[in-house]
Amino acid sequence: KSVWHFVEDIRAGNVEGVMERLKAIISGIAYDNFTEENLKLREQNYQTAVYLVFTLMGQFVQTEVHCSTGRADCIVQTATSVYIFEFKLSGNGSAEEALNQIKENGYAERYKADSKKIVLIGSSFDEQTRTIKDWKVLNQR
Repeated sequence: KSVWHFVEDIRAGNVEGVMERLKAIISGIAYDNFTEENLKLREQNYQTAVYLVFTLMGQFVQTEVHCSTGRADCIVQTATSVYIFEFKLSGNGSAEEALNQIKENGYAERYKADSKKIVLIGSSFDEQTRTIKDWKVLNQR
């Protein structure tokens, strides 16, 4: 689970590898860290975990990135790519719905003038198992 494996995956454009590694890390968070009072903070907890991983990788990462039609949960920029993430708790939507939200709200529009590859990633978190349930990826170019 070394951060260097993440770096290798992101440089290679291996989104599946990145997501599998994120799932492994998030699966290691003890279930009793989530009290009844913190249940509503779970999506933020996952977002924070993703932010920390990419920050440790030395990537430019932002969370809650505002645009004219809403805000993306997380955007990671590398020298060659822009990765746009949207997260959903399983009770609030699926990975497909998260991906559709990115497309419908035009979160990628501000990056289209650049020559970087744009990758949209919708992900859902399972509230019962407290980890990443699934994800959908769409390469825009």
